[in-house]
Amino acid sequence: MKDQPVQQNGGMTLLLWVLVLLLSVGGVHEYQRRQERAKQQHVEDLRRQAAEKVALDKLRLEREEQARKDAEERAQDALRRQRDMRMQELNRLLQPLTAATQRFNDAMQLAASTPRINLAGPVQQMQQIARETAAIKVDGCLELPYLQLLSGMEDAVQGFLAFMRNEPDLSRIQRAQEKIMQWQRVVELCKKAMQ
Repeated sequence: MKDQPVQQNGGMTLLLWVLVLLLSVGGVHEYQRRQERAKQQHVEDLRRQAAEKVALDKLRLEREEQARKDAEERAQDALRRQRDMRMQELNRLLQPLTAATQRFNDAMQLAASTPRINLAGPVQQMQQIARETAAIKVDGCLELPYLQLLSGMEDAVQGFLAFMRNEPDLSRIQRAQEKIMQWQRVVELCKKAMQ
């Protein structure tokens, strides 16, 4: 009987040792599992941070691209406004000149079909239109062609005056028509350059 309590004590001790061993193995296993989960969590955190960084970089690039496009649009709008303003200014300058040129051409055609004895009225009208045209202030791309226009008008008037004195100089009238036509071509080129 004496052996029984020792055996029971030995069995209990063994059982305790087995239990301690199992708990130790379970603890180590639990520790390893926690370490593995911590590693996985760390990897997931790194992936999430990388994805967030990629998303933020993409958003930053999109914003920069949009800002660049907005700046380009503003610059193009400013250029369009400047071009429109120049075109309006050109049209403002051209309106009286175009009207005067048309009136002068009409007066010149009337003079060309009028007998010599009746030319005083049409030539006087041409002189009046030429003076009105000379009073218009012009600058920029129209300045030199404008001087050509005035020269053409003067040539036409002088050509018809010479014809009235019975000293015909048809080459002068032809030069006048060429200068006036050149004026009209240059105006169109100037308009195209503004666009």
